[in-house]
Amino acid sequence: MLNFKIKNFLYFCLFLILIGVYPHNILAIETATYNFTGVTISNDGVSPYPIATEHDSDVFPWTIASDKNSSLNPNNNEYINISTDNTLEWVSIDPGSDDFMATDFVFYIQQVVADISNVQVRWNGNSEADSNHSIWLRRDGLSEFGGTNTWFQLGSSLLISANTDTDLIRSLTSSFSTYINNSTDRFEFVVFGDNPSRRMRTNYVEVEVEYDTPPNFVSDLSTSNLALNSIDLNWTASGDDSNIGTATTYDIRYSTSVINDVNWASATQVSGEPTPSVAGTSESMTISSLSSDTNYYFGIKTSDEVPNESALSNIVNATTHADSIFPSTISDLSLSNITSSSVDLNWTASGDDNNTGTASVYDIRYSTSVINDGNWASATQVLGEPTPSVAGTSESMTISGLSSNITYYFGIKVRDDSSNESGLSNIVTGTTRTIATPTGGVSPARIVFSGKAYPKSEIKVLMKNNIDPLYTNEPETTHRIDEDGDFFIEYVGLLSGNYFVSINAIDVEGNETGTMSFNVDFFTEPSLIVENILFSPTMKLEKEILTTEDNIIVSGYASLNSDIEFSLDNNGNKFNTKPDETGYYSFNIPASDLGEGTYFAKVKQTLLDNSSSYSYPITLKISSLTLNKPDLNDDTIVDIVDWSIFLFRWGEKSNPLRNTIDLNYDGIIDIKDFSIFLKSIKI
Repeated sequence: MLNFKIKNFLYFCLFLILIGVYPHNILAIETATYNFTGVTISNDGVSPYPIATEHDSDVFPWTIASDKNSSLNPNNNEYINISTDNTLEWVSIDPGSDDFMATDFVFYIQQVVADISNVQVRWNGNSEADSNHSIWLRRDGLSEFGGTNTWFQLGSSLLISANTDTDLIRSLTSSFSTYINNSTDRFEFVVFGDNPSRRMRTNYVEVEVEYDTPPNFVSDLSTSNLALNSIDLNWTASGDDSNIGTATTYDIRYSTSVINDVNWASATQVSGEPTPSVAGTSESMTISSLSSDTNYYFGIKTSDEVPNESALSNIVNATTHADSIFPSTISDLSLSNITSSSVDLNWTASGDDNNTGTASVYDIRYSTSVINDGNWASATQVLGEPTPSVAGTSESMTISGLSSNITYYFGIKVRDDSSNESGLSNIVTGTTRTIATPTGGVSPARIVFSGKAYPKSEIKVLMKNNIDPLYTNEPETTHRIDEDGDFFIEYVGLLSGNYFVSINAIDVEGNETGTMSFNVDFFTEPSLIVENILFSPTMKLEKEILTTEDNIIVSGYASLNSDIEFSLDNNGNKFNTKPDETGYYSFNIPASDLGEGTYFAKVKQTLLDNSSSYSYPITLKISSLTLNKPDLNDDTIVDIVDWSIFLFRWGEKSNPLRNTIDLNYDGIIDIKDFSIFLKSIKI
C-alpha cells in the first residue's frame, strides 16, 4: 500500500556542480510509493486504500452522465494481479461496438501538499489492439462530467502495441493542490485507450510522491535566568526533516502580547540566533535589551535549507525583574557665567543605579519662586537637556532666554531607563544682570548673535513675534561668517513686543547642529545680545546598526583648532581628535573594541575656555550577527558571475580562497553554503 524510502542527492548535486549545471533546489528528497498492495473489495476506496474502476464509455472526457455505460471494480484476485509488476493482469470487460475503455484510479496521498515537489504516475498494461494510451488527472472539487474543464491530460499519449505490457509514465511537477485535496488526500486519474471496442489490460499501477519534510516544531520552549533586562530561552533542537538531521536556521521572536500564527510577523525578531545543532541537542539563547518589569511572550520557528518552515513552537512568557534602584540625587548643582539673559548650570552626573552606570534623562526646571517637590510640576521645563554621561562625569548646560534683572531658582531630577526618578537636587539661585535703558524715548529693539561656527558654514536664524505683521517694520540685518567660521549676526529696528528667536549652524555638507532658542520681551528689554556662541560639532554616522566586525565611522565639522570629544556614554567611552584646516574631523573605531550593546553617540568641542554642549545623541547598535555576503565580486548584484566564482572556489584546494564561500560562517564548506547562495542569486 504505502512504502517510504530516502533518496540522498548529495553526490548527484556535486556532479551537477562539476559539469556546470545550475540546480535550483538541493534537497534531501523523500519518496512515498503508493500501489494496490493489500487492497481488497472490503477496503478499496477507504483511505488510505486506493480503488480502481473500469468504465465502458461512449466518449472521454465525459461531459454528461450517459457518456458512461457501465462501471465495474476488480475482484480480490484482480486487485492482487495489479498490486505487483508481473505478467498477471486485470482484464476489463468488452466495451462493445464503438465504445471505449476508461479505467479510473483513486489514491489517497498522505503527504502535506505544500511539501510535495513531484508526483509520478505509472501505469503498465496494454489493449487488445494497437492504441494510444493517455493519463488524465481530475481537478479537485469539479464534477466528473465537466469534460476538459475537469480532466487534464498529463503529458502526451503513448502508442502501445497490442497485447504487450508497456510502461506509461507521466509526472506532475506543479499545481499539486489543483489535483490533490488537502483535507481528504484524494488524487484521481483515468487511463484512456483511444481504439474503440477493445478490452484494456492493466498489469501494474503505481503513484510515486517526492516531498521534503519540514523540521518538526519545538514543543519544549522554556525560560530561565530572568534578569532586569534579559531572559534565557531553552529548547531541544528539531531536525532538518521532522526530528532527523540538522536544521538550517532559527527564527525567534518576542512580544508583549500573546504570539500566534496571525500576529507572528509583527512580533519583534531577535538577531544573532544560534545555528541549529543536530536534532535532540539542548539549545539556549539569552534575549537581551528587554525593558525591566515587563511581561514578554516568546516563540520560535525552525527552517531547513529549502527553506521549509516548521509550525510555531509552544509559546512561553516571563516577566523581567523590576528596577528598584533609583538614580542618586544630584547634590552639587551650581551656577556660573550669569549674563542678562542666560546662566550656566554645572553638576556631577549620577548613575542608572544610584551612582553606578549611566542614567537616561535629565529634567531641568527653573522658576522665579523657590522650587520644591510641591511646585516642581509648575516650574518651567528646559528643552534640549544633555543626555546623561556615565556616573561621575562633569556635566553642564547653558539656560538661555531669561529676562534681565530677575532672580531665578534652578533644580534638576534624573531618570533611568525604567523611569525611576531621583529626588530633587539642591536648589541654586541667581539674578541675571541688569541692562541699562537709554533715556529720552524708546529705542528700537536689537538682536545680536556672535561666536564660532565652522569654515564656510551657514547660520540659520528663525524669529517670530506676536505683533500683527501689518505694523511690523522690516528689520535691517547684518550676517557675517568669516573663512575661519567666526560669525556676527545683527537685527536692528525691531518693534517692541515678545519675540521667540532660534539659531543653529549648518556645515558645508548640509548637516545641522541642535538649535539654541531664546524668548525676549522688548517691552522691558532694549536688546538681546548673545556672545561667544560655540556650537556643538555636526555629527554623521556612516552606519547606526553594525556588527562586531564593522568599524564605527563618524564624521562632521567643528570650529578650527578646537578639541573634539566623541562620546559613547554607556560605559564612559570617549575619543578625542582635532579638525583639519577645513574644520572636518572623523573617527574610525573598531566596533569589537566596544562589544555588543546599544550606545548613544554624541560629540562636543572645546575652544580655549569655552565648551559647547553635546550634540543630539544618535542611537548606535552593535551585535555579533555576521551578514552573509554571496556578492563575491562586490558589484552589489548576486548574479551568474558570482555563480561562476562560487563554483571555482568550491573546487579550489586553497583554504583561504575556499573560506570566502563559507556563507554561514560555521567553518565548513558544504551544502548549507550552497543553499544560502542559491537563495540570493538573481537570474
